[in-house]
Amino acid sequence: MRVIDDLNIAVIGAGGVGGFYGGLLAKGGEEVVFIARGKHLDTLKSLGLVVRSSFGNFSVKTEATDTTRGLKPVDLVLLTVKTYDTERALPLLPALCGRDTVVLSLQNGVDSAERVAQVVGWEHVIGGLTYVESRIEQPGVIMQTSKFHRIIVGELDGRVTNRLVQVQSSFRKAGIDCEVSTIIRQALWEKFLFLCPFAEVTSITQSSIGEVLEFPATRNLVTKAMEEIVEIALAQGIALESKDINAAIHTAERFQYESRTSMQRDMESNKPSEIDSLTGKVVALGKQHSVPTPLHDLIYACLKIRDLKNSRKSG
Repeated sequence: MRVIDDLNIAVIGAGGVGGFYGGLLAKGGEEVVFIARGKHLDTLKSLGLVVRSSFGNFSVKTEATDTTRGLKPVDLVLLTVKTYDTERALPLLPALCGRDTVVLSLQNGVDSAERVAQVVGWEHVIGGLTYVESRIEQPGVIMQTSKFHRIIVGELDGRVTNRLVQVQSSFRKAGIDCEVSTIIRQALWEKFLFLCPFAEVTSITQSSIGEVLEFPATRNLVTKAMEEIVEIALAQGIALESKDINAAIHTAERFQYESRTSMQRDMESNKPSEIDSLTGKVVALGKQHSVPTPLHDLIYACLKIRDLKNSRKSG
């Protein structure tokens, strides 16, 4: 990435995450184009984007499209679609990538960077993750409800590069809490350790994060699920330990009592979910490394059948 004052940015997926951060970047002066679809796209094109946030409401006029045809390569691509839409989104990347383009995925799960690199090459990829609660409230409107938001970015080889610093600078200029990590793979697994068990247990119980933490039996269920993930991480060469479980629980306690996970909201709305990138990934890696995951095996069976029903309903 060349050193410039303002970035040209494409956001693939203008939902809760992409809409919120893309909106902040546009408001902060960056040139942003959103790649979206459906009624949300129509509203972005005609009326612009509205963000209702605990940090303040704002609106921005937006450039939005459902195709990369006619678009020139950009400086930064944010990939923010749900993981079940990744295969649909990946073919959009080559047209957006010039020699110095950086692709940053803020998707859930631990393998997004690898999937992106298979399409555009490792030289274009930096790792990233976010902690935020946000969603599409209605077409053209993003609702961000968590009392904090945070992005962590890092080169996959641990270097601190000029392009990484520039991405951080642009994000911070837009009011986004952005941290550079030299151990981004570890950070991805730390988020996975937090997200996966809470997504599972809130979805099974149809309860908020606060309710799950408050009831001893479900709090214990989350902890047991985290213990299985630690064993999988160790098998992957990622040094998670008990202190990381405590940190993940503390992260959950920072969310509002009534907060719900995105997988829970999708399942409650009879939409497809990220079950395969979360619980399914734990099960698959357990089999790969011969690490028992009995709790995740059970949870996956219970939630996947519901996900299949929802997928059929949504066509």
